[in-house]
Amino acid sequence: MKTWRQKINQEMKKNKDTSAVEFSSISEKEMDDKFDDDYGGEAKPLRLWTEKYVYFSVEYDGATTCESVPRNPVSDKQWRHIS
Repeated sequence: MKTWRQKINQEMKKNKDTSAVEFSSISEKEMDDKFDDDYGGEAKPLRLWTEKYVYFSVEYDGATTCESVPRNPVSDKQWRHIS
């Protein structure tokens, strides 16, 4: 069982993103709701903006993850396609 807060913090750490959250589609309480991220979880869809990145939920083959893209175009990093 995971929470969106755990998933977001993990993704922010990967990005070295220390900027504050500017907007989130889920509430502070919903950030701490636990869900099964392996298969068949009932996680609320996520959209979250910081100064540098946009974070969002991705569900693939039943697994739920948090992914991100730069908020503004960048050319110094290769970004993978998320399907």
